[in-house]
Amino acid sequence: MEQPKTSAPCGLSAATCYAKYRGKCKEMVEEACRQDPTLTPVRGHYICWSWGKQAHWWAVKPDGTIVDPTVGQFPKPHIGDYIPFDDVIECSHCGKRVAEEHATFYGSYAFCSGSCNIRFVGL
Repeated sequence: MEQPKTSAPCGLSAATCYAKYRGKCKEMVEEACRQDPTLTPVRGHYICWSWGKQAHWWAVKPDGTIVDPTVGQFPKPHIGDYIPFDDVIECSHCGKRVAEEHATFYGSYAFCSGSCNIRFVGL
């Protein structure tokens, strides 16, 4: 994935914000929740206008306001949509939706069965 080259809200270059925040969503949300116990952590996806559906973590205030300490990693922060995770994954091979606890995983790919996993990798 190409790093963004536009200006970013963290006050640094977009590439610097990307490096500062990418992959740190959960830990930064957990820290925000420790500092403000009224926040609730949320696991889900951020729908980025440029990169599409991205696995992500953010927090929510009691009034529903989203607090996202790592939104600066995205090319155009605060423009995307937040979709909470519903504990169901979509198979990377066939598209079937299954409960996460019943899925199998290979790297960052999720599958509804070992058969789909094998087919996906070409065996």
